[in-house]
Amino acid sequence: RELVGGVKRRDLAQVEITVGALAQHLENLDQQFTYIEKEIRDVTHMTADFVQNTVRALTGFDGNRKAPPKPRRDNSPSNTG
Repeated sequence: RELVGGVKRRDLAQVEITVGALAQHLENLDQQFTYIEKEIRDVTHMTADFVQNTVRALTGFDGNRKAPPKPRRDNSPSNTG
């Protein structure tokens, strides 16, 4: 840095400041992504717990048998006119 004078020295200082600010922003983004990933893991665990406990208790479905097939829909026009 000492070999560079005047305007170029200021330019280098400005680049250093900009790079430092960008590094801080990247660190903040990394922390936010880490928090989001943790939240997603927590919601995933809560969802699995809900399915394992609440849904099974409400429906009586324990996962050991297949669900009944869906009823077939009649696509013919109705005579309700």
